Amino acid sequence: MAGFEDLSGRVFGRLTVIDHHDRTPQRVHRWKCRCECGNEAVVPGKYLRNGRSKSCGCLKAEVLRAAALRHGMTRTPEACAYVNARKRVTANWRDGAYVNRGIAMCDRWLSGENGKSGLECFLADMGPRPSPDHSLDRIDNDGNYEPDNCRWATVEQQANNKTNNRMVTYAGAAMTLTEAWRLSGECIPWKTAWYRINAGWPANDALTIPVGLR
Repeated sequence: MAGFEDLSGRVFGRLTVIDHHDRTPQRVHRWKCRCECGNEAVVPGKYLRNGRSKSCGCLKAEVLRAAALRHGMTRTPEACAYVNARKRVTANWRDGAYVNRGIAMCDRWLSGENGKSGLECFLADMGPRPSPDHSLDRIDNDGNYEPDNCRWATVEQQANNKTNNRMVTYAGAAMTLTEAWRLSGECIPWKTAWYRINAGWPANDALTIPVGLR
């Protein structure tokens, strides 16, 4: 047959050509193929050769599912933490407060790696946050946003890690508010203690007087 190219046995993407199926009235040769997923499909030879058909349709479905997953990721608290971290390392965020301190984000999280987006790499490295009380924190407050320097931390953990951590005098000694709160037995909710200190309460009162008794 003039111009006929036997594609039997050849592999195109996920498709392995089994045999010639037919020729349409428009003289298009179609081939019976087996996909890696186990399904069979009849595909025009020109679609196999030009790369238009690479599977029985399962590949397209996977791509669509992955796109939907990425879209869903952007709505999670973890994604919000990632986006906010990226904003902080830009020059125009709060007059470059982070950039001026030399704080950046690693290339893996910024640009992605091995076909994954930066967000996907961030999620793979950090995992889900343990609870709604946890948020993204840099272990070294002067270090970068990168896997080895980031964690999911509670409010009190982050407060104890800030460069402007509140110092108080409790039990006759100077210490951070977090240290004083732990020493007091944590009988007052952390946020209540923090608000009380900010309102000017003495540390001994802020950490020991039951809520509603003052």
